[in-house]
Amino acid sequence: HSNPRTTEIYLEHGRAARQDLTNCTTCHQQTYCLQCHSDVGSRINPHGPDFNAAAMAKRNSQICLVCHLKNPLGGH
Repeated sequence: HSNPRTTEIYLEHGRAARQDLTNCTTCHQQTYCLQCHSDVGSRINPHGPDFNAAAMAKRNSQICLVCHLKNPLGGH
């Protein structure tokens, strides 16, 4: 039987991560996240509903490469 608290954390962790990713990294390494949220993992999209990939890439295109193997927008 699964623990209800564990299930709640699993389902709600995205909101907390989007607010302050450093809270996650105090306990988890980035590879933990990439098991589900990467091109080589389960490919579960971690971006929130209002995420603007083009605006993020314009501010800092290198940040995309932290998780994506290549630029997801097709640029360099």
